[in-house]
Amino acid sequence: RPENLLRQGYRIKSVPGRLMIAGANSWGAFHGCAAFLEDQCGVEWFWPTELGEEVPQKPALAFERLDCTFVPAIAFMMSGIDGEWCRRIGMCDPEYDIHHSLGPEIYHEGRKNQPHPEWFPLIDGRRQIPGEGAAASVFNWQPCMASPASIERAVMAAREFFTKNPAAPNFPMATNDGVWRGCECSYCREADGPCDPAFDTTPLHYNGRYMRRYYHLLSSVADAIQSEFPGKKVGGWAYAGSDIPPLG
Repeated sequence: RPENLLRQGYRIKSVPGRLMIAGANSWGAFHGCAAFLEDQCGVEWFWPTELGEEVPQKPALAFERLDCTFVPAIAFMMSGIDGEWCRRIGMCDPEYDIHHSLGPEIYHEGRKNQPHPEWFPLIDGRRQIPGEGAAASVFNWQPCMASPASIERAVMAAREFFTKNPAAPNFPMATNDGVWRGCECSYCREADGPCDPAFDTTPLHYNGRYMRRYYHLLSSVADAIQSEFPGKKVGGWAYAGSDIPPLG
């Protein structure tokens, strides 16, 4: 039964003379149809546009009796390329709002009327505060992720967000974009824990260097809001400096 499926799951079942494709929702039904075309009809979508589409020509379509149920192992998959092609290979619009948000939606406020330099990264002994404009709020920097003041700000922002958006499933906390160096304060260094020595030869965000501090921030916010907003989530991602599991 479709109501027993999860997320974008689907069930494909055949009976003599009929074929049923049912989804947990419209995405599930779409994915079920795409899977049937691919698995039973030989249709392939190698890449976007008709150049990557292969549709075999058959005078008749025959297949064994079908009865399969599919439930995605993860909540959703998404990509920034052609939307129609992504949907055909099993991706969909996200259930959660995850985008570059640490700067514009949480910390950039700290450089305006009431400055909070402690929210920003300490690099070479100085707090690096981003400049004016939307681009400066999201590119080429990350906040301090482990100091009490920085965590307190993120918790406050999450509480304000869910108060204003009670139906939202998650508070977006994805890292900013661009090339950046992480905060060098003692709190962030301690949160990093043991690191691959090779990281010290690459001071920028590559090699998953800042995974521990980032997930320390996410976990701290999630723990702080659960009693007031039970069931709500924070949304982060494995991206740039947070894309490799931490050691230990």
